Parts: sequence; structure tokens; C-alpha cells
Amino acid sequence: MNRYSVMAQFYDAFTGDVPYRAWAEYLVSLFHLFQVRPKLVLDLACGTGSLTKLLAEAGYPNGFDMSLAVISSFQPHMDTAEVVVEQLRAIGVNAEVVPMDEATWADQVY
Repeated sequence: MNRYSVMAQFYDAFTGDVPYRAWAEYLVSLFHLFQVRPKLVLDLACGTGSLTKLLAEAGYPNGFDMSLAVISSFQPHMDTAEVVVEQLRAIGVNAEVVPMDEATWADQVY
């Protein structure tokens, strides 16, 4: 079992009463009201992807590629980045961790 699966079972239990369907319907109603058709809908802090899945079912698909630049010498950040990559893959986002030394990270990120 990967780290994401372990976390997901608790996350879903903890957020079981969140009105994801109502949120999705509200967002879709805003798209219609303002006559916009987003090419991409990104659900940040998406947990296990419940809202993203509902938006995709409503005709607003998700998915894109991204990378996470992480300082390779700081293992807690590397571990966290791997969990985030697993979470993103579960909702159709192709992500990869790009480990780098501190100087390169500071130069490229800032």
C-alpha cells in the first residue's frame, strides 16, 4: 500500500460530510452564469479528488503536467513531495518530483 492510500482512507472519513456535489454544482452554475467554458479546472488542496471528479463528470475535465522542485538534501520535503505526486496522479495530473541541490533550487524557484 502506498502512502497516499494510507492517508486517503482517513481523509475520506474525516471529510465525509463535505458537500462536494453542492460545491461542484455551484461552480458549474457560475460557469453558466458568466458564460465561460474553462479548458482546465484545477482543484487545489484537492484531498482525494472528490470535487475534481465531480467537475470532470459535469464536463469540465482535469489533467495537466507539472513538476515539483524539491531540495534533495531535506528528506521530509522529498517524502512530502512524493505523497503530493501520488495524490495528483490519482486525479489525472501527471506530476514528477525534480530533486535539486539548495543553490539550484534557490536560483530556479526564486
